[in-house]
Amino acid sequence: MQFELETDERPRLPAEAPADARAHTEELAPYVVRESGVHGQGVFAQTPIRNGEQVGRFEGVPTQENGTYVLWIVDEDENDLGIEGTNALRFLNHADAPNAEFAGQDLYAICDVEPGAEILIHYGEGWEDHES
Repeated sequence: MQFELETDERPRLPAEAPADARAHTEELAPYVVRESGVHGQGVFAQTPIRNGEQVGRFEGVPTQENGTYVLWIVDEDENDLGIEGTNALRFLNHADAPNAEFAGQDLYAICDVEPGAEILIHYGEGWEDHES
């Protein structure tokens, strides 16, 4: 049996495979990166994400310098820690009324997010004064 690769590089069974076989192999990642109407690239839900559900984890390397893809968190010793993003969550865009927020490096939905909706966070205090 030959698998086809789509842009998200997940194997899919051919259309003639039984529906129950497709259901087990077509499990979607909770989010995908694509062009955003907010700014550049954005993170979009591919599956329903329920209020309180963990969306993902911001992965990256420690940094002391601010930058476009840096998430600042406070560690257990109350120190500011910068993480320069290396995974898809680095493309999260800002909203005054977000639908997700970070608890450390973990991203959680703060309301139900339907498939196709952009996952948005609030960038924090002072962001309103920032010009993009």
